[in-house]
Order: sequence, then structure tokens, then C-alpha cells
Amino acid sequence: MKKLYSLFLLALVSACMSFGSTPPSRFFSLQTIMESQAVSKSRISIGIEEVNIPEYLDKPQIVTVGDNMVELKISEQNRWSEPLSTMMQRTIANDMASLMPNAVVKSRNMSNERFDYAVFIEVDKFDGALNGKAQLNAWWYVLNKGSRDIVLRQKAEFVQPVGRDYDDLVQAESRLVSQLAEQIAMRISNLSK
Repeated sequence: MKKLYSLFLLALVSACMSFGSTPPSRFFSLQTIMESQAVSKSRISIGIEEVNIPEYLDKPQIVTVGDNMVELKISEQNRWSEPLSTMMQRTIANDMASLMPNAVVKSRNMSNERFDYAVFIEVDKFDGALNGKAQLNAWWYVLNKGSRDIVLRQKAEFVQPVGRDYDDLVQAESRLVSQLAEQIAMRISNLSK
């Protein structure tokens, strides 16, 4: 009787585990967009500093906005493959490098690296609604050479349509990051003429 009870209990636990299992997590990464023409042939160096993002985005889960545009939804199954600020920093550097083929553009990871220009980015908003739109609002600053003098300061606001799923959302957000990179590259190219 004891063996029968143990087998029944094991079968019950097994059934509960299979019915109560959560879907596997999916991991996403922002993509570098290579659609644009070069905006500059200048031979300059640009360091992209760490991108500052709001606390509500500073998590592995992808954040979306509800239909009412007020409620935030945090997906446990759809996650970023690495910290969002690090991914944005690298993606912006890669996008700018493709727009400025003769320039050295990279993420600034070491404090002793020296560049002609340093770019600082403060993101205010970077989210979207499925079957709606994705939005990126940010301030960005460019500092000249080794000084701490701001030579450029601009607010960026971009919107992209979003399809029905997280694949569509991440593609739209990748396009937003590319638009930001293009805006920064164009303004820096005007400085270096």
C-alpha cells in the first residue's frame, strides 16, 4: 500500500509540474541597422560613453506600455540578452561607425581612452506598445577632445510603428536607436568640417 501511495504521489507531482510549467524565456538583442548612406568621411575618433536609462527600463525583462499608455507591462518570458544600457551603447557605436566609415567610433570602456569627441546619452523614454508604436526620447551631449566643454546638446524624439509581437517591438526599437545614431553622426560630422 505504501508503494502504491508513493507512486500515486509521484504521478500527481509530475502531472502538476507539466501542467504548471511556464513557457521558456526568449532573449533579444538590439540590431545594428546598415541601411543608411555614409554621412561623413572625416578621420576623427568618437567614444560613446555609457548610456543612462531610466530605472523602469533597468532590468532584464522587456518593458511595454499598455493600451492606456500609462500602465507598464514587464514580460518575464521576453528578456534582453544583456543590460540594456550596455547594448544601446554598443549598438549606437556600431551604427555610427557604419555611417562614418573613416572615423573610429567605439564604446568607451576604459577611462584612459582618448577620443576627439565623447558622446553622453540620457534616455528619458524607450518603450513601446504591441500593435502600437515604440518611442525613444533622449538628450545627448558631445564633449570636445580632453576637455569637459559641451560643444553639442540636443533632444531626440523618434517614433516607430510596432507589429503584434516582441520580435516586431525589438526591430522597431533597433530602428529607433539607429535614428538616434544617425542624428548624432550627422551633427558631429558638421562639427568636424
